[in-house]
Amino acid sequence: MNYKLTQLRTVHGRLALKFLDWVLHQPGFDQVTQIFCITSHLLIQARMYEPAKSVLKHLTTTGMGSRAIFDNLMDSYRHCSSNPSVFDLLIKIYVQEGMLRDAVETFRMMSARGFKASICTCNSILAALSREGRMSSVRMFFKEMLSKKICPDLSTFTTVLNSLCFEGRFRTADYLLRKMSDIGYKPSIVPCNILLNFYFKRAKYKAAIRLINFMENQGIKADVCTYNVIIDNLCKKKRSARAYLLLKKMRKNKILPNNVTYNTVINGFCKEQKIGAATKVLNEMLRQNIEPNAITYNTLIDGHCRHGNMEVALELLHEMEAVGLVPNMVTYSALLKGLCQHSELSSAVKLFEDMRSNGLANHMVYTTLIDGFCRAGQLPEALQILGNMAEAGFDPDVVTFSVIVNGFSKVGRVRHTEELLCNMLNLAFSPIKSYMRH
Repeated sequence: MNYKLTQLRTVHGRLALKFLDWVLHQPGFDQVTQIFCITSHLLIQARMYEPAKSVLKHLTTTGMGSRAIFDNLMDSYRHCSSNPSVFDLLIKIYVQEGMLRDAVETFRMMSARGFKASICTCNSILAALSREGRMSSVRMFFKEMLSKKICPDLSTFTTVLNSLCFEGRFRTADYLLRKMSDIGYKPSIVPCNILLNFYFKRAKYKAAIRLINFMENQGIKADVCTYNVIIDNLCKKKRSARAYLLLKKMRKNKILPNNVTYNTVINGFCKEQKIGAATKVLNEMLRQNIEPNAITYNTLIDGHCRHGNMEVALELLHEMEAVGLVPNMVTYSALLKGLCQHSELSSAVKLFEDMRSNGLANHMVYTTLIDGFCRAGQLPEALQILGNMAEAGFDPDVVTFSVIVNGFSKVGRVRHTEELLCNMLNLAFSPIKSYMRH
């Protein structure tokens, strides 16, 4: 029987694996690399891709370079009537193992031998380069793909557009987006959202409007991500009321806002000190059966703390816990800062003890509490907390001592301030010495 012309099945792949295992247990056998390569080809032919992946991965750990592995695979390629997917799989292994140089080199060796890497393989290289922040390499590899007549797909365009935006090459990104339709790919909402997001981040508002018009002309319907990008920009420009109107328009257009949408608007109103409007948005969120998350509560708690509404802030903390959300460092820090700034020191101490028992106390938490007592003129208590801070293993920093110095200075105890500064230097706090030198 001529196996080169016969479709291999799983049974053949299993026999190949058994033979490989037998070979590995033979003393003095020096053709192991060739057997590994032949086994890889046979497993690919039998469509046993996971075992083939394991065999190829072993080859990459033997210390052989990518060129040597490729040459060995090529030596047995025609004898096994293999196909280029063996090289695709090898490239994907290199990508997964972070060996991008070997992946790209194997891609080039494939091309030199007349093989085309699959678009899925190329996309994996592009995505890995992008994750490593090598945006110029993404662009160069994309050009290399095109020169080898490898047709990109939507995933390719999305990755390349993202890298172009990170490089600030917005004209090229815009050109590429429009070129997609010329080569038969209708631009999807994902690359449009990426470009739109960067336009707003870089304050390129005219370009953003042109892109929105382009989307409408192409029949690309805005989704929740599109609206979130625009709403976020409006809130950052202190136009949260306009952002809220856009949120209402979303619902009218039957595009459901998510908790990111609501959190953005709530945060915008809080930053504009419109805490009442932020609360109304929360109530609307609840009516729409969208569950607030920790970010929602943290934003509102911080907003109420800044306004001195400590009772409401603490009620929100209890509500947060009642719905099963766990307060985190952001929650407690906002509350502690608010209590200290509004001289509710007994409540601040109680909250601090809760934080300490939950393992959330750090040097910034101690510093915030010290600042609260210094603001209230209770300097002995502030120094006591400083001592407790050192006992707990947290080193005071420049901010900590600045808070105490300011506290002593405000009550006119200049001599004590000078003594404290001397003690700080004598204690050899390196941050303090650095600060004093400047």
